[in-house]
Amino acid sequence: MLLLAKPSVRAVLLARLGRLTPSSRARWGALDASRLLCHLADSLHVALGELDAGPLVPGFAATAVGRWLAISSPLPWPKGIRVPEGFFLTPAEAGAFERDRVVLRDLIGRFAEPGRIARWGVSPAFGALSATQWSRLCARHLDHHLRQFGL
Repeated sequence: MLLLAKPSVRAVLLARLGRLTPSSRARWGALDASRLLCHLADSLHVALGELDAGPLVPGFAATAVGRWLAISSPLPWPKGIRVPEGFFLTPAEAGAFERDRVVLRDLIGRFAEPGRIARWGVSPAFGALSATQWSRLCARHLDHHLRQFGL
């Protein structure tokens, strides 16, 4: 099971992230590599309670079945799901690729810092989540988008 709190999972995800370049192209969807870094960083800021992504968006994801499918199911996420623009909070800046990658690496590291006081954010798609649910969701989210770029 992918859990961002596991050092081995973080190491693999960070190695894959290290292979992303500004010219990497998505196999599906409309994201470019720079926007991807900002989107992934935003999601971790939300998980860590450092960014408010807005109120819960009612829908299937907020149901028990939707939460299970997105967070706990062994099935891969579908390709090309359209998400609201509000899920992309930080715009990518020209020439900031390496800075944004460093920010994302730092967030991944801080996610499981020893002694971290667990004050988790609230997902606009899933509502309040436990530490384990955030760990699974963030790992799956990172994995999904890295696969999107063939990494």
